[in-house]
Amino acid sequence: MILGRKNNKGVASVFNHPIVIGINLGSTSSEIGVRTGDGVITKQKLMHSDEILALPVTQQLSARTEGIREWLAKGAGISLGGISAIACRGGRLKPIASGVYAVNEALLEDSRSTAEGDHASRMSVFIGRELAKETKCPIFVVDPISVDEFWPVSRISGLKGVSRKSLGHALNSKYIARKLAEDIGRDYDKSRFIIAHMGGGATISLHINGQMVDLINDFEGAFTPERSGMLPMTEMLRLCTQNDIQTVTKWVEGAGGIYSYLGTKRFDVLEEKASQKDNEAQLLLEAYVYQQKKSLGALYAAAGFALDGLALTGGIANSGYVVESLSHMFKGKAAVRVYPGSFEIEALIEGALGALEGKVTVRQYPDGRPLCK
Repeated sequence: MILGRKNNKGVASVFNHPIVIGINLGSTSSEIGVRTGDGVITKQKLMHSDEILALPVTQQLSARTEGIREWLAKGAGISLGGISAIACRGGRLKPIASGVYAVNEALLEDSRSTAEGDHASRMSVFIGRELAKETKCPIFVVDPISVDEFWPVSRISGLKGVSRKSLGHALNSKYIARKLAEDIGRDYDKSRFIIAHMGGGATISLHINGQMVDLINDFEGAFTPERSGMLPMTEMLRLCTQNDIQTVTKWVEGAGGIYSYLGTKRFDVLEEKASQKDNEAQLLLEAYVYQQKKSLGALYAAAGFALDGLALTGGIANSGYVVESLSHMFKGKAAVRVYPGSFEIEALIEGALGALEGKVTVRQYPDGRPLCK
């Protein structure tokens, strides 16, 4: 890279050895990562106290920001003045195309909205903006939750005026889809994949020819450690008539799933209880796999029973029982690869680095047009 060169995407490439920060706020933790000038990525998950997590998301911002500042200075030895770019996880924004977006006022304004739920991810950009004040570097959002590449038929819900929405773990899913393609020697833009992201939240997505054309998230599919998954509609209506909406919302996202049965959000605790012959835990573990099989089967059918690859990712991909059960379902039908954990920091840093080097188009929110020509 030539020092001081202006690339054709409208972003100044002024760093021979860019240092990039990735920020990914989750419901119970803040993940921070740094790519230093030598290309090494260091990341850390900062856990927060119950007292902090009990606060509304916006009121958690100062504590989360301070924790990130402290880790950057002491844990990573990074001076904010030397940062080349900051990449942030985007929340439930307007439906937009996959890609790298410059953070503008419209994106910040929509990140303040809780119309699609009050998930902590929406606050990542505000921490990014605060840190950027000291370095004046660009801030990006990469593949936010609201990436929308749905087929028109995927949007139909069954009730006019209500559409299915593309809301899921797009950041990790798109990254893993590209990695899967590389690992099995295929072109992502010419492949048919299912990516199963399984963690505290879940997204089972269908990728055809480089597009995430449908998905089943944790509001429509399997329950998760803290989310209820798809509930029987008549029972859901009953709950809504007998309880206030805030309570029902919490049961659906945050206090549902495994937590509602066992009082824990840790999947390893569920497995440990099951191994000790706890009948309820054994049934829950079996039901989790059973429900994920239904989601996988539905998207396999939507793909015309023709699939090139399946990737299992997210924290629950560390479970041998889950991986073996779901992999067996596709034995002889598709290449299966396992990528345990989350690669969202890597995806954020990759997107920002591509923007700095002019390898990817930087888009403007919300229309997705190139920032500059």
